[in-house]
Amino acid sequence: MDSTKVAIATCVGFGLGAAVCWLLVVLIGTRRFRRTRWLGMRTDAITHSAETWTVAHEAALSWISAAAVAASIASVLGGISWALGASMQAGEGSGLVGLAVGGIGVTVSLWAAVTVGNRAAKEIVRREEAG
Repeated sequence: MDSTKVAIATCVGFGLGAAVCWLLVVLIGTRRFRRTRWLGMRTDAITHSAETWTVAHEAALSWISAAAVAASIASVLGGISWALGASMQAGEGSGLVGLAVGGIGVTVSLWAAVTVGNRAAKEIVRREEAG
């Protein structure tokens, strides 16, 4: 495997992911995040109504922030690896650490975000159905 390509992919890929997560953090935090087909969490409960959409994303905000931080760190570490030259041992190590931090950190954070958001949305749906 070409370590330079891994470093570039880590830097750019997680950089784009971080940008999207930070955009969500700002939009949700300022209460300007509306339902869209391109961004946001999607479960039956979360997409049930405008209220469940908003409540779910606000409940998940800290986990979305954690994903943004993890992706940012991974991107920086990938960039360091790229800059140092992945053929150097230090560069290769930071690239692999970035890939691991990003992969694990983003996956766990976004899984937690969906879990927390879905739970909050389901509570609203239950209250609506109970009458």
